[in-house]
Order: sequence, then structure tokens, then C-alpha cells
Amino acid sequence: MICPLCKGNLNKGKTTLTIEFEHENIITIYNIPVLICSQCGEEYFTPQISEEIEKLKNDLKKLKIKMGFVKFNEAA
Repeated sequence: MICPLCKGNLNKGKTTLTIEFEHENIITIYNIPVLICSQCGEEYFTPQISEEIEKLKNDLKKLKIKMGFVKFNEAA
């Protein structure tokens, strides 16, 4: 696959995403599969991973956790 920004090659990798809910609750999701450009470093989620992240965000928001860390492949 090719990066839409710089036309570099996209390679499989992992990333971390920190989400803040209502300026009080902070959740960090780590070990998320992404495609990373070998040239510019831009990261891209596949549509399936994006959907799983949105579902996970909604589930975590309902739990009202003040701060936490979630491993993506164990929570999604």
C-alpha cells in the first residue's frame, strides 16, 4: 500500500491512542494495529480498526473510568 501524503510504502505496525473524555477521564489504548508510512511516519487505521476503536471508546465512556490503560487486542 502507498501513503496518500508522500507516496511512501505503508508497513504494518502498532500505535498508542490516548483519549480524554469530558476533560476528566483519560484512557490510553495501546498495541493498536496501524499502517505506518516508511517515509513520513504518518499512521493510518484500517476501516475495521477504526470501527473497533469507536466501539471501544463508547464502551469505555460508559464505564466512567477516571484513568486507565487498555490493550487493544484484549478489549476490542
